[in-house]
Amino acid sequence: MRPLRLEMEGFGTFSRHTVVDFTDADFFALVGPTGAGKSTVMDAICFALYGRVPRWGQGIEYALAPSATSGKVQLVFAAADRVYVATRVVKRGGKGRVTTSSAALERLPADVRPGGIGDVSGLMGTSLAGSAKALTEQVERIVGLPFEQFTKCVLLPQGAFADFLHASAAERRKILENLLGHSVYRDIQVAAGEEHRAAEAVLSHMDSQLSRLTPVTDEDLTAASERITVLSALDKEVRDALPRLEELARRASETESVLKVVDEEHSLLTYIRRPSDVDSIADELAATAADIETARAEVTLREEAEERLRHAAADTDVARIEQTLGDYAAAAELAGSIAKGTPLTEEAEHRLAQAEAAVASAEVHLAQAEAAHQAARDADLAATLRRQLHEGDDCPVCGNPVTAASPHPGHDALADAAAEEEAARESLRAARAELVKAQQTAAQYRGRLDERLDQQRQLRERLATAPPEEELRDARDAARRRSEELTAAAAAVRIAREDARRAERAHRSVLDRQTAEWQRFDHHRDRVARLGPPATDRSDLRAGWDQLTEWATAQLDVRRRRRADELKARDELDAQTRVVRNELVARLTEAGVTPPPSGGAEDFTDVVTAALHRARHDLDTLTAQRRQYISLSEQRAAQAQQAEVARQLHRHLGTKNFVNWLLSEAVEDLVAGASRILHQLTGGQYELISEETEFYVVDHHDADLTRPVKTLSGGETFAAALSLALAMSDQLAGMSSEGACLEAILLDEGFGTLDAATLDQVAANLESLATSGGRMVGVVTHVAGLAERIPVRFEVGKNASGSHVTRVDV
Repeated sequence: MRPLRLEMEGFGTFSRHTVVDFTDADFFALVGPTGAGKSTVMDAICFALYGRVPRWGQGIEYALAPSATSGKVQLVFAAADRVYVATRVVKRGGKGRVTTSSAALERLPADVRPGGIGDVSGLMGTSLAGSAKALTEQVERIVGLPFEQFTKCVLLPQGAFADFLHASAAERRKILENLLGHSVYRDIQVAAGEEHRAAEAVLSHMDSQLSRLTPVTDEDLTAASERITVLSALDKEVRDALPRLEELARRASETESVLKVVDEEHSLLTYIRRPSDVDSIADELAATAADIETARAEVTLREEAEERLRHAAADTDVARIEQTLGDYAAAAELAGSIAKGTPLTEEAEHRLAQAEAAVASAEVHLAQAEAAHQAARDADLAATLRRQLHEGDDCPVCGNPVTAASPHPGHDALADAAAEEEAARESLRAARAELVKAQQTAAQYRGRLDERLDQQRQLRERLATAPPEEELRDARDAARRRSEELTAAAAAVRIAREDARRAERAHRSVLDRQTAEWQRFDHHRDRVARLGPPATDRSDLRAGWDQLTEWATAQLDVRRRRRADELKARDELDAQTRVVRNELVARLTEAGVTPPPSGGAEDFTDVVTAALHRARHDLDTLTAQRRQYISLSEQRAAQAQQAEVARQLHRHLGTKNFVNWLLSEAVEDLVAGASRILHQLTGGQYELISEETEFYVVDHHDADLTRPVKTLSGGETFAAALSLALAMSDQLAGMSSEGACLEAILLDEGFGTLDAATLDQVAANLESLATSGGRMVGVVTHVAGLAERIPVRFEVGKNASGSHVTRVDV
């Protein structure tokens, strides 16, 4: 088996349609990060062929991508120089269960060669399988290996690489027989043995048949013929008596039918019995009807009392009273607030007048200070000008001659006047600020007081015509008492209504029971309706039952008398029938025919006819037995000769030495080739040998110690298993002309357990196998050093949309 083209969609991590083209990929590697989907490619090859994957166990739930509802795998592969197409489609059901919905296997035309296979959807091939089971069976026939052996010799999955190395002797023998086709010798030997046993069984059966066959004489045949003549005459006599028996049977049947009808009517009439609770239902109906009348009268009385109280309550405007009492309370509260707010408002207005007077005084003082300050400035300017003039000069201001100079007032007077003006100005600002505060306070107090006075005026206007406050309180208390009485009256109405409803429910319950009893009455009456029961007065249940039971009692007497008459007639018919039957029984007994134990005319005819058929059959049997004895004797002679030929062939091929020798030679060649490869891979440390159907290694670094392969370390086990797998792929296909089709070896195992030297040797061996052995070699590896030496790499990556494969030819 050699994969040529793999297509996946919705399979495993490959959500989208992915094509892996193995054309001219004699030596390739699947590389990529962990989890990218490298092993899934190997899984797809195995799944397309066998519908199973080693690491999944027996299930296929991992075949679908997590987000996919269906998936498809198609593998184009070559075997024995022919090209096949295996297709499997899986779907996810309503409960999440994954199943194979369709499967097919086609063999493409002979002119389609393995090289350069592309899309095969347009090619018409021969259908070999149309179901999953048939596809697997055909693949096992074409490849020559079942699933378990395929995963030990061709596709070596993760965790199962060393399975063949550690397999039992019987399992390895079975695998090698399939691989080499040596099982054909065993098949021939087994077939010969089966042929011999079958021939002996046939001979034994023939002898048994001959022993049971008694030679038939002419006297036997004559006696059988005379028996037929006697039974034929008896058959005529029985048939002549049939009309009388049939007439008696018909009349007896009519009598039985009448008896059946009478018994049925008697049973129906017996079923009619007056129920025990009819009287109690009538009494309870009258009692509950009276209770309803009493309860309804009480409801009327309570409702009238409630209505009177409701009208009385409606005459009093409680809301109006409450509003007026609220006005009285508000007026009292306003009077207190006005009494408290009036002196506060007057005091605020007094402080406002004082603040206004202070502002006026400050304004006068400021005007005086400003005038004094101006006079001081003028005096200072004049004194400064006079210092420059002499007596008799013209004054530059007024033009008059200057007289004696006056003294200079000094700068201190000017400064004092300025300070006095500033102080007066500051006093005015402070007074004005106080005035603003006093104005705000007085306005606030006055506004509040005026608002309350206005509210007091409005309340006095509303209360001018209102009744006195004490009178209103008395009216309110009276209204509250009437409301409480009304509430109590409403509760009494509710209680009375509930009592009425209970009475009505009790009455309805009794009515329901009466209805049920009427239904029972109708059921009983309907059962006997065809017998004409009397009409019923539906107004009185008790009277209806009395009338029906009296009628049923009378009808029972009629049926009892009629039944006695019919039983008498049946006894007379039975006596006449026994006379005719006894005559026929005597004739049958005389003729040696067993009479029927019971039954009618047809039974006598049947036994005579059966006896006549048996007699004719006996004659035919004797005649056939005579011919059979002669024929069987001739056949036994021929069968004995055929059994002897099969026995001799089985004896000559019965020894196991020939097949065992072939298998032992194959194992020796296989172990020798594997040992050479292991010796190279381990730098001369180990050789592989086989002793008594088990594998051992010879450790040249430990005094040539021989020990089982199970004692090897993980890396050493890998090297030994790889050596065995490479040798098997390299040698067994050459030895197998009609066995398994080993055209590829696919390794999905961790090469990371090998050291650098062993890894280099492994790579060389794999490359040599691919280039010189005509095999396809594929590996899944994370080891960069190994991947770089392989000419074709399939780089497997994964992104948000799933896995994808890119082929890189180096």
